[in-house]
Amino acid sequence: MLKDAQIEKLVTPKLQEMLGPYGFASAHAESGFDHDGDPVVFLDANYREHAPELDALKALKAISETMNLLREHGDERFVHLRHVYPDDDYGIDDDEAAQ
Repeated sequence: MLKDAQIEKLVTPKLQEMLGPYGFASAHAESGFDHDGDPVVFLDANYREHAPELDALKALKAISETMNLLREHGDERFVHLRHVYPDDDYGIDDDEAAQ
């Protein structure tokens, strides 16, 4: 399995190519486990402020292409790709509301 820094270095150019027109700025990878205990990669695609709306088909293709890249380098883990926007208020108060 690839290390998180290796994954970031590997997938960032591909994500820039695919998602750059939608404001992609950087990627952050974190290895972990899904709800079944299987190893996965949690990958954040970070976007610039005021980025245009992401096309859903481009988002799906980004997941597929990212997984293909990892597979080509011997890493068979599933990738959970999350799109992170700095001007998105989603989730800010979720922890407080749950208390």
